[in-house]
Amino acid sequence: MLEEKLILLIVNNYINGENTIEIPTEIDYKRLFNIAKEQKIFPIVYNYVRIFIPKEIDQVYTSEYLFWRLDFLNKVSETKKILSVSKEDTIPIILIKGIVLSSWLYDNSYDRYFSDMDFIIYPNDILKMEKILTNMNYLKCFGLLDRREDEKFGVIYKDKLTNNKTSTIYNFIHDNHEVTYSKKIGPFKVDVELKRGTSSIPDPNNFENLLDSKIKTTISDIEVQTLNKTNTLIHLFSNTFENTENSLFITKSANLRDYLDIVLFLKKEQSQINWESFSEISNKLKLINKIEYIYNNLKKIFPKENLVNVPKIIKKHISNIESDNSTLSSGSLVEWPTSILDRLFKPRSELREEFFKLFKRRIHSKYNENFNNPTLLNTEHNFIDNKYNKYSFSYSFDLDDDIFRISFRLPTDLYNKLNNLCLIVTFLENGKNSHITYKNIFIRQREKRIVADLSHLNIYTDLAEESPCQEVQVEFNIDMVNLVLEYSFEELKINPHLTNGFLSYNIGLQEEVLPNYGQLIGTQYSQLHLGLLKVF
Repeated sequence: MLEEKLILLIVNNYINGENTIEIPTEIDYKRLFNIAKEQKIFPIVYNYVRIFIPKEIDQVYTSEYLFWRLDFLNKVSETKKILSVSKEDTIPIILIKGIVLSSWLYDNSYDRYFSDMDFIIYPNDILKMEKILTNMNYLKCFGLLDRREDEKFGVIYKDKLTNNKTSTIYNFIHDNHEVTYSKKIGPFKVDVELKRGTSSIPDPNNFENLLDSKIKTTISDIEVQTLNKTNTLIHLFSNTFENTENSLFITKSANLRDYLDIVLFLKKEQSQINWESFSEISNKLKLINKIEYIYNNLKKIFPKENLVNVPKIIKKHISNIESDNSTLSSGSLVEWPTSILDRLFKPRSELREEFFKLFKRRIHSKYNENFNNPTLLNTEHNFIDNKYNKYSFSYSFDLDDDIFRISFRLPTDLYNKLNNLCLIVTFLENGKNSHITYKNIFIRQREKRIVADLSHLNIYTDLAEESPCQEVQVEFNIDMVNLVLEYSFEELKINPHLTNGFLSYNIGLQEEVLPNYGQLIGTQYSQLHLGLLKVF
């Protein structure tokens, strides 16, 4: 653990402006730099230890550092060009993170490593910006939209039931919160993310709260628009939470640079923060618990003297916030037995497995209010969406020998909207000794038929397997429509023996904005008791 301790010492010295450090002779430099890269603080670590690097590997890491400096200058140059052209076309761009934080917080702009440039764009300007980036030789390379098959800014998908292409085109304006464009310039790769939200605050309507008070600032001789200091800090907390907890099963993980950003911001910019506004917006976006959780993590990572106490006004509104069942009272998603320091340096694969074991434990605990009051077979249950509070329906489950039946009773007006709304049934085979596997059933309208797509996802591996699409039985009444789906346990790949006859399930209603992608407008989680039937 020598390398981890040295990294923490370097980071704390950096915060305090102490430029020298004593290096233990037993340090493994290759391991040290690997950890520094994982923690996104390689430039800082390199500058502290460069005179101690053994000669046989000095050239390797010096070359990497110089490459980063040139890469940084390249990103700044491209940013200038993009902003210049967008200004000519009167396209407002809000620049966040990246070179903004490098300039505001770090002693040397090169000290903060980042991989891409984040531009917030208003939806009406997206098509104009794509044209600008295309003319600058950028290629769209990431996001749901790169599955397109047309010449426009959208996608065409195939209907699973008929394998025929539909003519529906979905534009960025209505769907994904970001699209990435890339360009190669010699040995350098420049990534530009056009966003209308961020992964930490993906809902554009919510993100607009942060855009209300943007400011102008000059960075590397460029005048840019960015979030004001208060909203920047809110975004930093939210982004760090996303990387610490939510993104464990996606592509990211917690890193020291995220936490260092917050500490430096609190140290250098606290006088610029409107704490009343900070609390009001954080409360409105339901971020208070998450912010408190990240701040508690900061206190475990850094010595007390390196932290500036956040005014108590943050906690003033905690008792008034609406309940947010996505986190525990601590703000975390699970009850971690290990400290944030242990988790920062733990291999991501181990951390991921630990997270899901704990998540299963949470399902089988007091935190699941439905655990001790499970859903029974042949019992009708009501569902009401928690976003608009205008869609309601009922559902029930039944067993007939080895056939598992799911029934819905929908008001006619809701049934007629299943072309852009989607019913979702998720089963979680969550026996305490089994892997977590989701079985997702998407029920939607396709070519005037109601069909169900079934997919199986192993959370540990991210491997998804899709089953053939089936048509749903539909029965029309005067003002209600009954939908019935039937599956065998073999089709669902569920073994009730592993869960003692219980299945965790979730009923959801989703606004569909892309095939298999949308925003939930309601969700209802519970346990289903299958009973001691002969199928077991």
